[in-house]
Amino acid sequence: MNQYHTLTASGELSWQEQLGQLHGQMTRLIDSMATKSYRLTFTKVFLSDATNQMASLMASRLYTDFIAPVEHSVIEQPPLAEGAKIALLVVGSDLAAPSVLHDTWRLSNEDVAVAKDSYSQTILLMERYIERLQRCGQNLADHCLRTWIYVRDIDNNYAGMVKARNDLFARHGLTTDTHFLVSTGIGGASSVPGALVSMDTLTTACGVPADVKYLEALDHLNRTHEYGVAFERGGWFTVGDDKFCLIAGTASINCRGQIINEGDVLSQAARVHENIGALLSDAALTLQDVCYYVVYVRDASDRTAVMNYLKTTCPHVPHIVVHAPVCRSGWLIEMECVARRR
Repeated sequence: MNQYHTLTASGELSWQEQLGQLHGQMTRLIDSMATKSYRLTFTKVFLSDATNQMASLMASRLYTDFIAPVEHSVIEQPPLAEGAKIALLVVGSDLAAPSVLHDTWRLSNEDVAVAKDSYSQTILLMERYIERLQRCGQNLADHCLRTWIYVRDIDNNYAGMVKARNDLFARHGLTTDTHFLVSTGIGGASSVPGALVSMDTLTTACGVPADVKYLEALDHLNRTHEYGVAFERGGWFTVGDDKFCLIAGTASINCRGQIINEGDVLSQAARVHENIGALLSDAALTLQDVCYYVVYVRDASDRTAVMNYLKTTCPHVPHIVVHAPVCRSGWLIEMECVARRR
């Protein structure tokens, strides 16, 4: 079983002070976890300016004490709490051994000198991931549970990423007749300016059995391949002794693939919540079973309205709200989550 926590720095503090504040929060959180026999297993770091912040983050006690020792991901998706430069999604587990592995796939300056567009960069990252799977006797179709693909300047680079993913999936037997992968494709960036694509993956640990039921809510959302992309909207997973639901980035869309409530971020947020609830019902879960949300907002000026909406509709669910454009310009908000049966 996992615990999920979200931490966001106070905006009135300087960058270095925010790092120190989060170090104190993490110290208290780890102590609290230990009293319940949980240990830190994964941390996702959201930065406002990765290019300028990465070096000082890695030199900080926050990084060396708490982030570097476990699986972690660092991505530029600016937190939308007023003035915050950094936020953390923290995962703890009471399992003796991990049932799933988080991996981070980033391009170097040398990589982007060779792979210059989003198509070739996506192929490069995913082929490296597949090679890692094969070294463990695993494959993409049976052992990858989820991906997050971050696209810099998503309005111009998303199409290349989608074509690369579609082409690679077809080569590895992921089709409309089999299944795809639960995934979020969203605006985001690494600390390397020329990197147009970055990726995180969630994989079954070597030798751990897994089973999945992919989720549908066809009265609310159409199948993704109908508008040219290849991902599953959600899945109910049994991995070893662990059971959990992963919901992909979900937007304000109807069963015909059309945008609902164009131009109205709060109405879109309500439809997103409705769609997530419909997907969860396919796993016999409800919105009350959600463990946390990551909320992606296209227009940073919508942050106050979105945060107030979350405080009203799901005040007890941990969440992080970040500035990250969704793949269609008309989608003003997207949400993803993990859920577990209460």
